[in-house]
Order: sequence, then C-alpha cells, then structure tokens
Amino acid sequence: MARLSQLPTLRITPTEKLSLTYQGKNYKGVAGDTLATALYANGVRIFSRSIKYHRPRGLYSLDGESSNCLMEVDGTPNVRAELTFLRDGMIIEPQNVMGSPERDFMGILDKFHWAMPAGFYYRAFHKPYRLWPFFLNQIRKMAGLGSVKHSRQAGRYDELYLNGEVCVIGGGPAGISAALASAKHGLRVILLEARPWLGGFYDYRSAENASGMPLYKRAIQLAEQVEDTPDVRIFPHTSLIGFYNNNLITACQKGNEKDSFDERYIEIRAQSVVVATGCTERPLIFENNERPGVMQIGCAHRLAQTYGLLPGKDAVFSVGHDLGLEAAIDLSDLGLNVLCVTDSRSDGQDPALLERLAKRNIPILKGWVASKAHGKKHIRKVTLSAIEGKKHKDFLCDLLVASAGLTNARSPLFLTQAKMGHDPDTGLFVPEKMPDKIHIAGRLLGFHDPLSIEASGEHSGLAAAADCGVPVENQLKEVRERLEELPGPTRGSQLVRAPGKGTHHFICFDEDVTIQHINQACDMGFDKAELSKRFTAAGTGPTQGGIPGHNLPLVISQYHSDSSEPLVPTTVRPPLVATFLGTYA
Repeated sequence: MARLSQLPTLRITPTEKLSLTYQGKNYKGVAGDTLATALYANGVRIFSRSIKYHRPRGLYSLDGESSNCLMEVDGTPNVRAELTFLRDGMIIEPQNVMGSPERDFMGILDKFHWAMPAGFYYRAFHKPYRLWPFFLNQIRKMAGLGSVKHSRQAGRYDELYLNGEVCVIGGGPAGISAALASAKHGLRVILLEARPWLGGFYDYRSAENASGMPLYKRAIQLAEQVEDTPDVRIFPHTSLIGFYNNNLITACQKGNEKDSFDERYIEIRAQSVVVATGCTERPLIFENNERPGVMQIGCAHRLAQTYGLLPGKDAVFSVGHDLGLEAAIDLSDLGLNVLCVTDSRSDGQDPALLERLAKRNIPILKGWVASKAHGKKHIRKVTLSAIEGKKHKDFLCDLLVASAGLTNARSPLFLTQAKMGHDPDTGLFVPEKMPDKIHIAGRLLGFHDPLSIEASGEHSGLAAAADCGVPVENQLKEVRERLEELPGPTRGSQLVRAPGKGTHHFICFDEDVTIQHINQACDMGFDKAELSKRFTAAGTGPTQGGIPGHNLPLVISQYHSDSSEPLVPTTVRPPLVATFLGTYA
C-alpha cells in the first residue's frame, strides 16, 4: 500500500525500512510503524479470531481498547499490536486460530452461537459431575489459555520512585496546560502520557483553533513549551496502572531502542493530582459491528494523518459527533472516496462542517445510522437505516467508519473512589464529587472547544498549585471567569444501538457478548450492570471493559425503560493496563 508521505502530522520515517515476519512470510514496514500499522500497510485485514465464536476480527482502534489485535511477538503472547512499535526482524504469529486468521477451522462455532446463551458455562457440563474435568480441559484448550513457561522472562526492566508536588495524568492540551500552570509557580510537576508523544487529540488534526492555527501546530507549540519548562518531568509512553490513597500513583513506561529498559515501573507520591485523560469513542452497536473493515473514527483518521495509510478505498461514515464529520472531510481530501455520511443526531452539527461536506458533494443523512455490515470475512456492503428503522439504504464499500459518540476515559477516576453519575446532557459519566486534592480537566468534563479545553486545564493546574499552598486565588478567579465565557460542555449523542434485528450486535468484542446475551441475563434476574457483567463476561476480557465500558449501563437502562433506575457504570480496578510480571518483579 502506498504511503501518504508529505503530511506534516506524520510520525513515521518512510525512507527507513524495517523487516518483519508474519506467518512465515517476510514483509516490510517503516520506522515509526506499530505492528498493526505495518501489517495493515501490507494488506493484512484479519488480525485474529474471537475467543468464543472464532469470528474474524480486524483493526478497530489504535489505543488497544479491544483484543482484536493481540498477537504473539518474538515468542511473547498477548502483545497489543496497535501499541507496540515495530523493530527490525520481529517475528509475529496470530493467536486463537486453528489454521490461519483467514481460514480458521474453528470458525464453524459461529454457526452454533444459539447453543451458547448467556451464562451457558455456568449451567452446562457439570452434570454428571464426573464428566466436568473432561469438559473443563476441552474448554480451556479452545479458549487458548496456553501453558506456563518455567523460565526467566526475557527483557530489560527498571524501576523509578518519584516525589513531586503535582502529578498530571494525560499529555493532551488540557494536561499540558495544567502542567504549565502549576510549574509556573515553581512546583515540581510530573506529566504522564500514554501515547509515545504529547498532543492528545490535537496531534493529528488539521482543523484550526480560534486564532487560525491548525491544531497539530498548536500541539507542537504546547509540547515545546512544556518540554522547555525545567520543573516539568515528562514521561511519554507511560500508562497509569493504579491510583491509591494519599495520591500514591503507579505507572508503567514502555521503552524504545534508545532506552535502557523495555518496561519501567514508576511509583509517584504527589501532593495534588490533575486527571486529563480525554475521551475515547463509544462503539456503535449494530449487526456485525465487529467485522474487519469496521473501525472507529479516530483509528481511520490517525491511520492517514499519523501513519500515512488510507484506511480503505470506498467508505461510509456513521457518526454521532462533529469529529466524525471532520474526519470524513479530511480523509476525503486525502483521497478516500466517501460515499455517504450518516449522523445519528437530527441536529446540532457544526454548520461550517456541513458546508464543507456539501462543497465536496458528500451526502449527509441526519437521524440515520449504520444498521448492518455485510460480508463474510471483510465488509463488502453496509445497510443504513433511519433511527426509527423504517427507511433503508445500501452502499457497496470496503470501509465503515462507525462511532455512536464519545465517552470520557474515566477509569482513573474510579480508582480515586469518586462516585460517578450520568450526565444526560453530555451523555458522560462524571464524578458527582471528587476527593480532596484531585482535579479533572478538559474533555473528561465534556469540553470540546480548544480554548475551553486549555482554559479548563489551566484552571485545574492552578487549583493543584493552591493545594500545595501557593496563593493563586486571583488567577483562579480570572481563569474561572474566562472559562464561563467560552463554549461549555458539548451535548452528546444519546444513541445506544442501531435499529434492526439480528443475533450479532456485539457489545463486547473480547468475550463475544451480544445484546441478546445481555437481554437473556436481564431476563434471568441479572439486571444490574455489575451482575450482568459477571454473568455474561462482558468487560472481563483482556481489555477490561475498554469496548463495552460505557454501552453496558446504557443497554441495561434501555432494558429498564419503564423504571427510573439511575444509570450506574461498572467498577474499574487496577491494574488499568496489562504489565509484564517481570516489570513488577
């Protein structure tokens, strides 16, 4: 696949070639590729098979929210291909297949999905009891649990123990603004960013802020400012693991070829903490919504802008927020043939974005949504439906970019023991009250305007400085007044699932859990999110609720449509990301 090599947002070096081996065949990638983007550039579209039905799974996101791209790399299983950088000579093998991802002999199990209702493993195979050990061994073999290796884990590991007045979790515009505001008063600031570089959702966007500066340039500007601030210590490619009493924070940093470690354990004591982890996308639930060729908006957008790869040839967009419209316009300008854009919102779109779509002759259907993806191993056609389900349109395509809306990356807030409630306006789960000396900023609160996001971060950074005894009351008041004049939190999409019947409306990709399973669990009395999660296994897989985390409470609430029960999210516990035992050791 030819690369888009002249984009100013690229994080790859197209001229520096790297080799990899996949299923015994040699391929080429480039410096800056992840394993997933290198394979995608070489035409790989089926990355794995699902755990229960062995359905084909492809590249869906680039931040590891699902187990679709778990692979064995240089003998190490369960490596997230989207998050692991390519190094020369890597050997990659698929997992959970009998044969190959394209031809998995266990794929026949999908035809027997009807025989595996919710909780069937709790209710079957245990009578007569003497046969249970036999069935247990067979189920474990099919689930791909593998075997324990009794050898020293290869790799280089390190540890670091830090003290600082302020710790900022998230290196996007809000997090950087918070770090700068605290450091301006002479405080020692520790900044953690899960991605390998700073900038957050500014990093790959060419849209302009109020001053006319493209957001990717603003990301560079903010990153340079914080990197030049001596009192801020930055840890890129560092994910939060745990958050404990008295602001004890644990994190894991991934090393690169220049570092002396592969993974590093970091433990931080901070007087005050700012959480600015932004938003992820809420998956759209429809028939065959996990088919290869279906991907999230941010995945498609970043494939092009960050890695120089057009995600497909002919695309349909089914979105629930303005970032989807922006991505459709941007990718169309880069050469993607955008056939149609559907927006689950009937109104509220940015008029400027609608005008830009019209100039490119891209039709938009308001109040419509993707209801079914067609194709056995890869998407070939999509059916679009009006929200009420009475009108339908079909489009032949090889790419469906789908998102129901945005959900805030709130996992760190659960670890603080903050009580979470549902905001019906933004559609987000937000804390009703935060513990002392912990502050939140940016898109976590529903802000999407760039100036609002940065002002929110500045306000949280000053509040953290106040926790440390710095007299900043006047500055806090000034920023608060400025923030009140800026656009507030954005109204979110309320869509839960697309209309239409079918048995493959997946809510959890990791464990092959469908809407049908959730309804079955509710019918049996497991009608609370925490109970349904355990009975159906939704959100208990390798990514611990990354895909179903927001949708599960909404689906449960829809089941209770005739009651006034509050929306309650499921609990999140540490560790938030998978970490090698060698790192802890």
